[in-house]
Amino acid sequence: MKSHYDTLGVSPNSTKEEIKKAFRELSLRYHPDLAKSKQTKTSNTEKFKQISEAHTILSDNASRKRYDFEYKEWKTFGRHIIHPHRRRQQQQPGFGGFRSNSNSFS
Repeated sequence: MKSHYDTLGVSPNSTKEEIKKAFRELSLRYHPDLAKSKQTKTSNTEKFKQISEAHTILSDNASRKRYDFEYKEWKTFGRHIIHPHRRRQQQQPGFGGFRSNSNSFS
């Protein structure tokens, strides 16, 4: 898994200004509207999405702190960890509602 730091080509200790500068340089290089061919445009679109996501997360202090924690946990314990914000809601045991298709009150 490539980290957001790797995507932008910056170190985890980089400042907001360094992240912003890297984002601007990469966004100009990989912006889909600046591509000359369709094939390049398609590959640039995916790369640009990754660059934008990395910038969005790393430019916000709270998001960056959470990302750093989760990435460190992922590297330490592996992919089997399900983070709380990614968990699917599980059905709670108990009353599941009325399941009959027939109308009992007719």
